[in-house]
Amino acid sequence: MIWRYTIKNDKIQGLFDYSESEEPAEYPSFEVALLALGSVRGLGVKSIGKIVDAYGDKLGLIFHDKYENIIERIPSMDLKLHELLTYEIRKDPERIVNLAQKELDNLLKDNIHIIPFSRIPKQMAGYSDSPRWLFVQGDVGTVYSGCLIGAVGTRQPSEEGRRRARLAARILGGYEVAVVSGLAEGIDDEIHRASLERGLKNVAFLGHGINKVFPASTESTREWILNSGGAVVSEYFPNEGFQKSYFVQRNRLQALLSSAVIFIEANQKSGTAYTLEFAHKYRRRIAGFKAKEPGIEQTISLYGYPIFNIISQSGIREFDRFIRSTVGGTNNRNKLIKKITEELGREISIRDLSRSDVQQIIAELIAIAHLASNKE
Repeated sequence: MIWRYTIKNDKIQGLFDYSESEEPAEYPSFEVALLALGSVRGLGVKSIGKIVDAYGDKLGLIFHDKYENIIERIPSMDLKLHELLTYEIRKDPERIVNLAQKELDNLLKDNIHIIPFSRIPKQMAGYSDSPRWLFVQGDVGTVYSGCLIGAVGTRQPSEEGRRRARLAARILGGYEVAVVSGLAEGIDDEIHRASLERGLKNVAFLGHGINKVFPASTESTREWILNSGGAVVSEYFPNEGFQKSYFVQRNRLQALLSSAVIFIEANQKSGTAYTLEFAHKYRRRIAGFKAKEPGIEQTISLYGYPIFNIISQSGIREFDRFIRSTVGGTNNRNKLIKKITEELGREISIRDLSRSDVQQIIAELIAIAHLASNKE
């Protein structure tokens, strides 16, 4: 026999036994069960991931299962962890689940949602190291966007590296894509802000819990991402602090979500190099930018991926073709024309151009766009 409970007014009441062959009519949701397990001292992301593998979206059933059934379901879990798990969830299940429900309520107030096992974006699923859940603040739909382009680099960029990031954002701004990066100082922050200026939604992955802000200097960028319809994402529990290894795993998530990953500037031996290894492992499209000093682009070239001199006009055109082929369509010319006419509007206010001059310029722009379309 196994104990179970009922829920009334969002409170757990009345533990009682039920038949082993009967699945409980009510049990904690995936979200509540995940937060409850996350509160058990000694259980980390990997251990809880094994539990999710065993129970899937019915994670809450673990609060009803017998000790021997848990062992059978999760044979790869260390016996001591089995004992810890069963002791903690038997000791005071009402308290642990009620606290988890309160935590979930607080997360929802901050527009933080949990993507369960079954709803992980399809490009991230199916790998041995796929995330089993994701905490997402902001617009959850952004992580399911049609084409997501990763753009990453060093925390200590050169001025040329920053320029490359801005040029990359300029090209990306002509396409219906979302930008993925790591909300770190340096290149990540530069590409986030430059692409936001171009009207692109962003997805930022964290190497710590979603309730934490690190580094503090990126807080305004994070707010900009959220206010622009983007999302901030983590697989770590909400109040978890950062660790060096967490940033490596954050890089893995960036590579998993992205259709292509652009390496703007980084040393060969750096955190960004992990992102390259992950992107190569997952067979993502990869590109790098030519730099004055040798860096990660040497490894990218050895792997057989393209290197673009984005500072030059020919390099810009080549990079544009790379993005266009990744997106699987042509440049969004209406969007480009709109942006150009906005720029023209500013020029008109300064130069006092006549209405006929403006109409002539717009007509020429449309003709150029059609000509480019025919060439493609």
